[in-house]
Amino acid sequence: MDNKKPKLRFKGFTDDWKQHKLNEICSITKGKQLNKLDMIDNGKYYVLNGGITPSGYTNEYNTDKNTISISEGGNSCGYVNLNNCKFWSGGHNYTLQKLKINTYYLFQHLKYKEGYIMSLRVGSGLPNIQKNRLEELEINYPNNKEQESIGYLLNLVDKLITLHQRKYDKLLNIKKSLLEKMFPKNGSNIPEIRFKGFTDAWEQRKLGDCIDDLKSGLSRMLSEEDIGLPVVRANNIEDDKLDLKNEIKYWYKEDPQGADTNNYLIHKNDILINFINSESKMGTAAIVETEPNRSTIYTTNILRMRVNEKCNNYFFLSQTHTKSYIDFIKGISKIAVNQASFTTVDFKNYSIYLPIIDEQNKIGKIFKEIDNLITLHQRKYETLKNIKQSLLEKMFI
Repeated sequence: MDNKKPKLRFKGFTDDWKQHKLNEICSITKGKQLNKLDMIDNGKYYVLNGGITPSGYTNEYNTDKNTISISEGGNSCGYVNLNNCKFWSGGHNYTLQKLKINTYYLFQHLKYKEGYIMSLRVGSGLPNIQKNRLEELEINYPNNKEQESIGYLLNLVDKLITLHQRKYDKLLNIKKSLLEKMFPKNGSNIPEIRFKGFTDAWEQRKLGDCIDDLKSGLSRMLSEEDIGLPVVRANNIEDDKLDLKNEIKYWYKEDPQGADTNNYLIHKNDILINFINSESKMGTAAIVETEPNRSTIYTTNILRMRVNEKCNNYFFLSQTHTKSYIDFIKGISKIAVNQASFTTVDFKNYSIYLPIIDEQNKIGKIFKEIDNLITLHQRKYETLKNIKQSLLEKMFI
């Protein structure tokens, strides 16, 4: 049957799209279960038993390369995957074979309909999708050339998404490895790896010796409307970054309760630390990297810390990811019903190992650069995912 046209098309394509049920454009085959004895450690082909990750390996395969699979049951029930190599399709897996339309186009169309496919799940506990319900799924498609163009574009976007996801993951692993090796551990005063030219032992100090100012923020019932001053809250501190654009609330510049809001302004290079929050947020921090474009204050569950000449602020920020710091924060945190907290007195007692300031500057700089790259690839990844979602909504019916 003929159907309407999508909102967005490649130039030169104007024909109406067709619509058929899934079983009219391909055969839907349920896989064959292998027991553990049939799977071997050095198998050439992986066994896909639902989902997108292999459950084992074998020397046999029952599907070809670039075969679309749909998880039939279990926790991953309804997920759609395009497999770029030959594999064995297990008993909780449907494969689509003998396709009458372009493989890449159909895969992207099914990803677009993945939410609906998941709605076909039945059963309590571990759900499943019955084959007859999957067969009835309606597929809209244009002529072959337009199919190829759509499939090519969306698969190209997928490759870019995967590229930035891998770079993001790789940078996280690099950062984790550097944190383990560039800071002393197990009572040592020398790290495992260092920048060339630095050999002196690190000096142990109380964090309080490195602080010029440590102050909690203003406690008020904040407004959703812009009534004067933006207020930084715990939600604005995430992954070492301070977000001054989203989820901002506001308070009066002239405080009705008589406080001097000038005492709570944040400035470039201030360190903001969560100290009254959920357990997972305790001790997490961010640096105000640039001077806010308007006067901004912070809320009562955040500490504003300003370090002295003994400590580089990015060096300290890196410290907040070390095991010693995380264990220390857990040790001083008092757990309540919905949140935890620690005192500034206890916080200042953190034993921090400090190299000379030049070495701190280099360590702080490298972690800052890694964090910036992590943020870059994370943003590109998220932007591409949003682009992909928009294309799916506009290029399909």
